[in-house]
Amino acid sequence: MTDDRNGAAGPGADGSRTTDAAGPTGPPDPTIGVDHGREAVVGQYRVVGHHAALDLELAHRALSVDSYWARGRTRADNDLAFARSRVAVALDGDGATVGFARAVTDGVTHAWLADVWVEPDHRGHGLGRALTSHLVDAPDLTQVRRWALATSGAEDLYRSFGFAAHEDPPTLMERFGTTT
Repeated sequence: MTDDRNGAAGPGADGSRTTDAAGPTGPPDPTIGVDHGREAVVGQYRVVGHHAALDLELAHRALSVDSYWARGRTRADNDLAFARSRVAVALDGDGATVGFARAVTDGVTHAWLADVWVEPDHRGHGLGRALTSHLVDAPDLTQVRRWALATSGAEDLYRSFGFAAHEDPPTLMERFGTTT
């Protein structure tokens, strides 16, 4: 398969998608954000991928008030970000949300792991690892070529999943949009 940075596509025989003048072969995958029913048990907790399991009020408070990376994010922005993402949700024995994570992906070339959070009273039980695994090890995302994330303090956790610091920062660029 050729490097996706140059826009070329690899042959279909090895499982990659090919392109022609009309674009990618095969229909678009309508299930890219669907969890397919996977569930993990971690001690007294469950990790699921259902949007309906996520307590959006708790997620908003955790991100906009308690996190260092999303402080001040609006409820509307949080709700939209989760709605447009694949989610992993940690639930306690009563079914209450105690942690969450999300991934933004096209399912093939790139995925961004974001907003990994475990409530303080539930940390130390492996939930951050389970939430991350639920997303990065999803069977339908195994062909994703590049996963990325930003962190300050959880580097060891993410290294255990194969993440590494970007070696050549000048090639990484960002564009920040304006918000109203």
